Amino acid sequence: MAIYEEVLAWADRLPPWRQDALRRLCIQGAWNEADLGEILELAKQHHGIRSAIEPTPQPIRFAADHFPTEANQGRTVVLTSLHTLLHVGKIPSDQALEFQSQGLTIAYGGNGTGKSGYARVLKQACRARSPGTVYANAYDPNFQRLTPSATINFELDDVPDQTLWSGQRGHVPRPELRGISVFDGECARHYLQAREAATFQPVALTYLQQLANGLNQALRPGLQAEITGLAVDITPFNVIPTDTEAGRTVHPISAATDLTRARQLATLTQGEQIELARLPQEISETDPAAKATNLDNAATKVDELANNIAAVANVVSDDAINTTQSVHRRLVEVEVAELAASALLQAEDVTQLLPGTGQGPWALLFNAAREYSTSSAYQE
Repeated sequence: MAIYEEVLAWADRLPPWRQDALRRLCIQGAWNEADLGEILELAKQHHGIRSAIEPTPQPIRFAADHFPTEANQGRTVVLTSLHTLLHVGKIPSDQALEFQSQGLTIAYGGNGTGKSGYARVLKQACRARSPGTVYANAYDPNFQRLTPSATINFELDDVPDQTLWSGQRGHVPRPELRGISVFDGECARHYLQAREAATFQPVALTYLQQLANGLNQALRPGLQAEITGLAVDITPFNVIPTDTEAGRTVHPISAATDLTRARQLATLTQGEQIELARLPQEISETDPAAKATNLDNAATKVDELANNIAAVANVVSDDAINTTQSVHRRLVEVEVAELAASALLQAEDVTQLLPGTGQGPWALLFNAAREYSTSSAYQE
């Protein structure tokens, strides 16, 4: 049909994330919370924002196979059985639901026997106003990684055929099956409670209208929540004086703030951490004046001790010890020379000399007499 070709050409001009949203809408009939979350992530990726989901979702472009199929004109499609259900609730995989080609098939049973599970698969594989979601067995430890699937037998113009339905992302059911409408309680609530115009239009155009009018409103709460979460309360920074280096760095906080410098200033050195731990104790002192006096007295005693240590150090320093040792060596040398001179003097004079001649006091008297003779008595 020309209308579908025009819609396909129009959809091809949409951003990939909008095409993916249209694909989900046409296949499922509505967006669930998981769909809206992924669509929002795809939109953010399109605008250069890194995705917070791992693995990163990739958009699937809209294609002709994604159009909701209208009733098969001139062809007859009849369901014959639904079997080999894997990871569809707790339905055993060896069970099968047979359909009568003529007449009415009634499936009955107690709660939890799988009636709704069969219906959800058919709503996904065929067409329903409210397709819902097929859930895996919630009691399985690997619940999040399980992918529901089922095998559907049907007849197309009395020719047996078979197809596999899968809940895997991006899977497209057989177009022939999507010409079958499934109606259940959820669909009934939609028809009874939703306010829609009674005019006829192709199903694809209905979804285009929902894409245009409903997607922004559906994504707005999630976007607003993220925007609110990004708001930063800068009130705690007001305590930093603006005339300090830290204050000049963080006032005002904006996109131009040097984060590297701000982190450096926010990191305390070891000395600052010690002082920070000490300040509360000092502030909590009951009498700061007495504490200050004690600290002054302690500082005075420390200064006196330092002076005493310096005085002692001058005496026992290497230079002082070397000087003392040098003087002692010269004294010893002089005494040795004096003894040698005295011995020589006594050896050359045959007259018996008094004890101590040439030594000690005698030498002092001799030097004094010589000084007196040369400087006073017999001046030249």
